[in-house]
Amino acid sequence: MINKRIYNWSIPFTGLVSFGVWYLISLINYNGIDDVLQKVIKFGIGAFFSFGFFSVTVSAINWLINNLKFFKRLFFASYYIEGVWVGFSVSERGLTLMIQQIEQTADEISIYGQTFNYNYKDKISEFRHTSKSTGTSFDYGKHSLYCTYISDKFKEVNAGFLNYQFINKGKKASDKFWGYLANYSMNGKAFFMCKRYCDIEKMPDWQECIDTAKIFYERNKDYFNNLISDDNVKKNIKI
Repeated sequence: MINKRIYNWSIPFTGLVSFGVWYLISLINYNGIDDVLQKVIKFGIGAFFSFGFFSVTVSAINWLINNLKFFKRLFFASYYIEGVWVGFSVSERGLTLMIQQIEQTADEISIYGQTFNYNYKDKISEFRHTSKSTGTSFDYGKHSLYCTYISDKFKEVNAGFLNYQFINKGKKASDKFWGYLANYSMNGKAFFMCKRYCDIEKMPDWQECIDTAKIFYERNKDYFNNLISDDNVKKNIKI
């Protein structure tokens, strides 16, 4: 999907420039060279330039995606999911606050996360574990992200699977996602929900993120509980 999008951006630009180059080449006249041979030479020069320029354009778009934030947002449009996301997960073990950093390039999506136990009395929440993705696959038709991950809490290492469903409003980039987590090592399952908080480069300290996650939970817990109680929702999340 992304490579196709890059090619769709590259081909019109390459075609426009190549048309001008082919026109200039057609004006060149090699004295003393047979007309047929001239056409072969001109065709070779034009074809070589067109292919080379197309390759350069594809490389340039990749570079712009990876190095310019505004271009990345423009290119991915409604599929743009990079940033810091804060939220919560609910399982049989209770309520957990989540902070996730999603990095997105034309080649891959990487996820790094931290979780904290929800502390109802104290302002400071107890750290739970860190996690990172080991493999991701994005379904651009459904705005769904599938991810395998490993997590660790001190000496414990767990592995599992995540399914993110991003919520889009028209052609705008998602500002929320909800999903399902399955932990292979501990046979645990959880539902979660997060909102886009900020760019990775502007990420504040942990406490601010945790406080925002708490507020997000309090404002959305009723909606979330109704959402995960829907049997159709559970069936649509494939593990």
